[in-house]
Amino acid sequence: MEKMGEISSRMVLADLGGSECVTTAGLSGIHVRECAHINKSLSALSDVLGALSSARAHVPYRNSKLTHILSDCLGGDAKMLLFVNINPAKTHSTETIHTLSFGHRARQIKRGPAARHFTSSERSPSPSRIDCPEAP
Repeated sequence: MEKMGEISSRMVLADLGGSECVTTAGLSGIHVRECAHINKSLSALSDVLGALSSARAHVPYRNSKLTHILSDCLGGDAKMLLFVNINPAKTHSTETIHTLSFGHRARQIKRGPAARHFTSSERSPSPSRIDCPEAP
């Protein structure tokens, strides 16, 4: 019997913070710069999600460090789960709408079934040897 090749996978958990409105959060000094960087990264992630959901030929992964690092987790046959948190208070309605729009855009991305990739030195297992439970 041939020895099966090693299969590895990766799970990335990223807490992206939140988009902050500088004026409503009352930020000043270094926090304003940090907030600007967070918002820029989230905007770049939004651009990537938009490109993926509309199946554009070019996906702008290199527009920020965040999207560049997460590129293999966002594209291809990767699976993505995104949680968005909102504040139901009326004073935060603008941010809530932006957050829900961001989540909606992420939901529009169409993914195929999960796939296994083997290196050239590994032999693809026979279908009878793969034990994957069916999704409900």
